[in-house]
Amino acid sequence: MTDYKFQIEVQGGNLIVTTAGFCAVYYKPMDQPQLIMRLRRKSDNYELLAQAWHAAHSEAQELGWIV
Repeated sequence: MTDYKFQIEVQGGNLIVTTAGFCAVYYKPMDQPQLIMRLRRKSDNYELLAQAWHAAHSEAQELGWIV
């Protein structure tokens, strides 16, 4: 299992998760209890996608966006 090193940036209501050659943008709609992926750079690497979501989820919890 690869351990990706992500950079996470908050821009408005978006969490931008990046690592070498990959970028995904997540947001939390007011009427939803979870993060939604707004867009991502195409990747068939499901391990990378899962780790990016976990990184965004952890950041959203720290920010108080989700419980």
